[in-house]
Amino acid sequence: MSKTHDAPQTPEDRPDDAPPNPRWWTRCGWAAAHLALAYHLISLAVGPATMPPSSPTQQSLFATSRGYLTALYLNHGYHYFAPDPGPSTLLEYEGTKADGTPVAGVIPDAEGHFPRLLYHRHFMLTERLAGPAGLSREYHAALARGLGIETGAEELSLTILTHRMSEVEEVRAGFPLDDPATYQSRALGTFDAGPLDDPAPRTPAASDGGSR
Repeated sequence: MSKTHDAPQTPEDRPDDAPPNPRWWTRCGWAAAHLALAYHLISLAVGPATMPPSSPTQQSLFATSRGYLTALYLNHGYHYFAPDPGPSTLLEYEGTKADGTPVAGVIPDAEGHFPRLLYHRHFMLTERLAGPAGLSREYHAALARGLGIETGAEELSLTILTHRMSEVEEVRAGFPLDDPATYQSRALGTFDAGPLDDPAPRTPAASDGGSR
C-alpha cells in the first residue's frame, strides 16, 4: 500500500489568519533577550549575596557580574541591613543660637526625621563618618554648616556615636537595645555653623574615645 506525502506548504497555501513563521534571526534575537534578562536578574541578586560574611563560592560568583554591575552602578550590597549589619554611626551635636538658646540633638533622629526616607538620607550622611570621611575636617565642617542652617545655631560641637548591636546574652539579660554601654563616642571639636569661612574646627577634639 503506497503512502502519499503532502507537498510542502507554500506561503500562498497558508490561511490568511495564520501567523508568519519567524525568521531564524528573530528566534535568535528572542533567545538572546531572554538570556540577557536572566543574566541581569541573577546579577542583581549576586551583588547583595556576595557581601561578607559570605562563602568563597558566593564570592566567586561576583567575578562573573563585577564589570556589569559596576558599569551600571548596581553593585550595592546594603551590608548595613543584613546579614550582619554591624555598628551604626550617629552624630551628636550641641551648641547655641545667636540669642543664647541652647541647641542639641542627634542625627539621624528616629522621632524627628519623618518620613522614613528622610531618616535614611540623614543616616547615609552619618554612615560616611565610619569611613575616610570620619577623618575629614572639611566633611565635619560641612555637616556643622548644614546643621546650623537647620537649627539656627552659630557654632556646634560634634561628637561621633558608634552604636554596636547588643549581644545575645545582653538581650536575654533584659538590657535595652539602646543601653549606654552599647555606645562609643569620639569628639570631633567645635565648628562654625555659619557660612563657610574656615573649614577647620575652632577647638580640637578633647579626646579620641570613651563610652557615652
